[in-house]
Amino acid sequence: MRTVVGFASRRAVIFAVAVFFTAFALFIFPDASGPPVIDEVRDDAEEAPEVVKYSAVYVDDDFLGYTRSAGDIQEAMDEYVRAQQYQSGFQVTPEQELIIEQKSDHDPPRITPAYELTSQVLDLLTFTTRAVGVEVDGEVVVVLKNEEKAEAVLQSLEDSYVDSLQVDDKTEVLDSEFMQDIQLVSKPADPDSIVDPEQAEEILVRGTDRTEVHEVQGGETAWGIAQAADLSVGDLEKANPDKDVSRLHPGDEVELVVADPHVTLRSEEESWYIRHVSNAVETRESEDLWPWEQNVIQAGRPGEVKVTVRIERESGQEIGREIIEEEELSEPVTHIVEKGTRTVPQHGSGRFILPASGELTSGFGWRGTGFHSGIDLAMPVGTPIKAADCGMVTSAGRSGAYGIKMKVDHGEGEYVTVYAHLSQTSASVGDVVEQGQVIGYSGNTGRSTGPHLHFEIRVNGQPKNPLDFFRD
Repeated sequence: MRTVVGFASRRAVIFAVAVFFTAFALFIFPDASGPPVIDEVRDDAEEAPEVVKYSAVYVDDDFLGYTRSAGDIQEAMDEYVRAQQYQSGFQVTPEQELIIEQKSDHDPPRITPAYELTSQVLDLLTFTTRAVGVEVDGEVVVVLKNEEKAEAVLQSLEDSYVDSLQVDDKTEVLDSEFMQDIQLVSKPADPDSIVDPEQAEEILVRGTDRTEVHEVQGGETAWGIAQAADLSVGDLEKANPDKDVSRLHPGDEVELVVADPHVTLRSEEESWYIRHVSNAVETRESEDLWPWEQNVIQAGRPGEVKVTVRIERESGQEIGREIIEEEELSEPVTHIVEKGTRTVPQHGSGRFILPASGELTSGFGWRGTGFHSGIDLAMPVGTPIKAADCGMVTSAGRSGAYGIKMKVDHGEGEYVTVYAHLSQTSASVGDVVEQGQVIGYSGNTGRSTGPHLHFEIRVNGQPKNPLDFFRD
């Protein structure tokens, strides 16, 4: 394909050069458009007409005209070529050949003005330069100025790919190579087709666009489909102008315009990670501890194994993985817990007394703030609180909204009483208390609206209405 004179992007410069050489031709041979000057024949009968020398001008096979100023046309063309080289920065060569044939005749043909022939010559010229093409699987994809720039582009693409994989010190890329057959070829090229390294990388990575058809699945949205294809919702809309992508249904088909790179890379890497090995848990029984008590004898921790794998990738996607080494860094440590098996004495008569006297301010059951699992008895702070039945203290101390709380087991957990919002306790965990024995003093601790005792009776873990135990 013939390009427009010189570089398409420099038409204005070329036109200016043509005008300059037209003026130059007029200055050199102002009378070139007139007929050849022949001395008058002094003796028409005795002297023959003078032989006139002139030249026929061709550009390749195209005849342009006759001139008596061939040297000036050649010089104008040489200057024009030098101007092209200066403007482009390349060593350019005209694709056409200027041919000048010397002729002579007593009766020469019409002589074309030199400026007119010069303009025709320059208008027909196109230029090429030597450049280096990046050939991918036999097809030249991009053209660069020289081999050094082409090699730098390929190295930059490979370096960027490797850097994207080596995100931390746990990964080492052992090898990488292009999946395509890539050759660098020296070739004549139109200077306008030569790109800079940044453009070359973009072309090689972006490649061409190809269209894929995606069938919408249940729960998918336009945003999710676009994200998965590395597109924007706007891109999805442009690819499907006949669809409202905001209203997609399962089974609908949408077109995805995705990049189809000219070059892709495959790689092999080694990477390592830590695999944790679960530790065992061992439970030991102790008759020195109550059933609700336990001690951690040895805190457990998982073991660690360093696993080294070899990974194969294509275009960054993993296509194969092989474990090549496993190194034990630490063994798992067994978690050992000691739980109590001490027999809880049989205490409790099964009959209860009120732990203290006071006004009933809140009964058992549902109320405005939720389910109330006991009863509230109002009394001054410091009122002695008695055990509702004989039993063993299983907990004593602060407990969130209950404030200072005490629990007494009245026989292997079947019956348990709870005393809350105390100001202090006078019995400790493990103490065996008698019915009516003072175990603490009323207070206003925890989430409380005033001095009172919160009292619960639980049967097999379920709260019951305490008043039901005193109606006999």
